[in-house]
Amino acid sequence: MSDHPVSKSEERTLLRKLIFWSVNELADLPLQRRTWLNPPTPSPHWTYVEFCCSYPDFEQLTFYRDHNIISADEFEALTPLYDAIIAHAPPGSRLYDHVAILDDPAWHEVVALAERVRQRIIALVSDPDERQCLMDLA
Repeated sequence: MSDHPVSKSEERTLLRKLIFWSVNELADLPLQRRTWLNPPTPSPHWTYVEFCCSYPDFEQLTFYRDHNIISADEFEALTPLYDAIIAHAPPGSRLYDHVAILDDPAWHEVVALAERVRQRIIALVSDPDERQCLMDLA
């Protein structure tokens, strides 16, 4: 463990990257299919529930905007995706039936929106490390 606290700048950078990674994961149906059906590690992250829970909620997005972690334009781009995630109900309310979720046309609409958000954020972000978080995952 490091002896120095994380600076505000480092905290801001990490939070922004986490948000952008989440957008990227939500926009990538092939990644979801690969990792939800055959997780690369035993981590619970590789599930529909965790992908959705990893995305910041409205209060978090508002806090990030109000504390200059994200810009007003980024907030406007990111908020509709939160609304879509909350509105989505997996088929039969089965949160871990990944096959059904991945085949769900309503989920495909969320993924398509995530892709539009990803493209909009790419256009807003100039930092190369942040942009990389929005690019294809390895």
